Amino acid sequence: MIATILAAGLAALQADTIPAAARVVDDFEEPDQWTAHPADGVAMVLADDPGISGRALRMDFDFRSGGGYAIARRVVSLDLPGNYVFSFWLRGEGPPNTLEFKLVDSTGENVWWYTERDRAFDGTWHRVSIRKRQVGFAWGPAGGGEVRHVGAIELVITAGRGGGKGTVWFDELRLTALPERGPYDAVPVAAGSARRGHPPSLALDGDTTTAWRAAAARGAALTVDFLRPREFGGVTLLWEEGRGARDYDVSVSEDGIHWRLAASVRGSDGGRDDLPLPDTEARALRLALRRPQARGGYGLRELVVQPLAFGASRNGMFEAIAAASPPGSFPRYFTGERAYWTVVGVDEAPEEALFNEDGVVDAGAGEFSVEPLLREGGRLFTWHDGDRRPSLLDGALPIPSVDWRLPGLTCTITAFAIGPASSSSVVVRYRVRNEGRSRRRPTLLLAVRPFQVNPPWQVLNVPGGVARIESLRWHSGSLHVNGRRLVHPLVPPARVGLTTFAGGEVVQHLRRGAIPPGWPVHDPFGAASGVLAFPLALQPGESAEVAIEIPLVAGARPRLAAGGLAAARRAM
Repeated sequence: MIATILAAGLAALQADTIPAAARVVDDFEEPDQWTAHPADGVAMVLADDPGISGRALRMDFDFRSGGGYAIARRVVSLDLPGNYVFSFWLRGEGPPNTLEFKLVDSTGENVWWYTERDRAFDGTWHRVSIRKRQVGFAWGPAGGGEVRHVGAIELVITAGRGGGKGTVWFDELRLTALPERGPYDAVPVAAGSARRGHPPSLALDGDTTTAWRAAAARGAALTVDFLRPREFGGVTLLWEEGRGARDYDVSVSEDGIHWRLAASVRGSDGGRDDLPLPDTEARALRLALRRPQARGGYGLRELVVQPLAFGASRNGMFEAIAAASPPGSFPRYFTGERAYWTVVGVDEAPEEALFNEDGVVDAGAGEFSVEPLLREGGRLFTWHDGDRRPSLLDGALPIPSVDWRLPGLTCTITAFAIGPASSSSVVVRYRVRNEGRSRRRPTLLLAVRPFQVNPPWQVLNVPGGVARIESLRWHSGSLHVNGRRLVHPLVPPARVGLTTFAGGEVVQHLRRGAIPPGWPVHDPFGAASGVLAFPLALQPGESAEVAIEIPLVAGARPRLAAGGLAAARRAM
């Protein structure tokens, strides 16, 4: 059945998608045609090395001062077609840094570029494809527009968060003309085995009250034929409750015959799964379901194909997720709101924390944050609930606080720095007070999340917004983040919950009244999250305190011992 659907338009597909032969711009058999142009303070060497085919251009770089760029430039004379894609093979060793591809016109003054921040290098060859729509005007007297004739090409590594030193190899730089395509206006067709009354078409009908249900768990698959090539940035899967796929693979095809793996999900908790598939162009998409969430089998309420912006950046993806989530589920900057923040740090320390009016603190530039929430009586309270008022100690001292006022409860969050400049920490104290006339049993929840305090639109040496959490582990009374950072509670939590992005973002769990398991997690996507839970029992007028310490230097140990609330007060 799948083959029949895909074959119906195969002839038209082949005529539409097979481009003219790619033009080899440089096969790198003569790498001495490239010249090195490092920034001041950057060491850079170009050489030739074995490539994926023949020889390759090797670039060794060392950002000795922590910043700068390394540029490999070649003079060319290249007319660009109306629509195109540049492609090359890339291999790298070293920390994540920014990859840039630049097109310079014949005047040498106008530059167009493609930029990929935090490009990770794993030592293997990867093909990089850069389409015309991804190339934007960077600078020059032209002020904008498109580049028509290229006078030089630059391959660039710019210092990002990784900095340091490393090596990258480039091979097989090609330019391929592409057909012009208008907006996607076809109606996709779904195919797959199904239970009676739950056909595959219900996964694409735009109605979340209906669902496709696979006929059997073994070998279950759903194939979507777009009927012509379609560009998209990801997919969102909305599963029926209790009928999600815990493990599954997503593949795409350009011709309905040859498939390539686009994403593998392991350990999904069902509900809503958001899968970024950056700059994907495909004729068909297939879900191969490997393991059900429960014995009831698979039920998919809706498969939503997301626009290119969804996969263009991690910030863009979370903006889309936040827009579809209950208010307060994600930092307010993902919904276009602003929160004032201040700096918390020791004089002359190389690293400082940011603390905002929602009581959220981060672990330094580009790092994760800790966000306070309260739960009582089955309701979760976030920054969206209650009234929050920032202040300074005694009205002027550089110790910021936020009073979070809810009906009958007040949570005062205070942040301050301790220690010498070389190994300082930020300490955050949470004081919850019962303002009512009856006993209250709230739970203070401290969520460790892959989001900075710094918003996406503000750049403080590193872009704001999303941070990376690739691993979480509770060990020896501290939460270990990425194996090099700590969140150290001075009062032991009653429970610790850790989850990968595929397993459900931690606030999604909390909204269901659940705390995820506490075993270590590793998240290749880099969006793991966790929670420390502190149940409280407060008589009228009574308050309770919890505090955490976050060392601001990677690998540093906490300065305050568990149970050291008195020491924390003295440190203020």
